[in-house]
Amino acid sequence: MPGVAGIYVSGAFAGSLSSVSSGINSMSTCLLSDFIRPNEMKLFGKKKSETFYTYFGKVSCVIFGLCCIGFS
Repeated sequence: MPGVAGIYVSGAFAGSLSSVSSGINSMSTCLLSDFIRPNEMKLFGKKKSETFYTYFGKVSCVIFGLCCIGFS
């Protein structure tokens, strides 16, 4: 049937993009919760606000995404 191959390819592509997206998000979350938050007094000298950690998470997602694109 015409169009079935295109639907299959688009489904496989969407699934792989979803996996990559969740992997990048989990790398950013692990960096923040395992390395940055436990050592915030050593790194920054004072407690940071939740807004700082929100922006830090977003920026680290972009950096991890660019690294993944660069490696591939």
